[in-house]
Amino acid sequence: PLAVQLRKGIAKEIQRLQELPQVDLIGISLKLENLIDSVDKLPLVSERHPKAAAHQFSPVEENQFRRLVREVWDDLKQMIRLERVDRPEPPLLAPDQTFFLRENLKLHLLTARIALLQHDEPSYRADLEQADKWIRNYFDLRENPTTTALATLKQLSSNSIVIQLPDISETLGLASKYKLTLERSNNSERTHDRNNLERGQ
Repeated sequence: PLAVQLRKGIAKEIQRLQELPQVDLIGISLKLENLIDSVDKLPLVSERHPKAAAHQFSPVEENQFRRLVREVWDDLKQMIRLERVDRPEPPLLAPDQTFFLRENLKLHLLTARIALLQHDEPSYRADLEQADKWIRNYFDLRENPTTTALATLKQLSSNSIVIQLPDISETLGLASKYKLTLERSNNSERTHDRNNLERGQ
């Protein structure tokens, strides 16, 4: 009876394991790799330029003085531009800072990929959150490459890379009891055989 109970327990645990969701490690890893490759193409908010206004020339012939004033005014407008942005004080980065920003962003995505392969979900999520924060702070959110990168990060963050395994302690307990029963049965048979041997002598 104990063996039948143990077989039922093992079959139940196998079924529970087969019903667990699968983690697509290869697919997630490829998405991270593509995201790392796209970092160099993300447009920075500090590099965004407003569209130049089209010059409107009066059909009436301008005199020399008005033409000079207009040219000076056009030159001033090219030197200084005012633009409304969707965030307060967009960060301005020097070229060397831009290089290190992109490299550090790649590094966070790379460590997230390593954490994925090690099934280290806290580190995986922390690196993705940092990458998301940097993209939102330093890159132009109006451009398609930036919005695509943020959407990919959101999708990757929603994935669970660690599956909670079911508790099989009950089945292990049945296996221990069955093993103990077999050992006791074998010891009893050996004792019985030894007693019979002694009686025969």
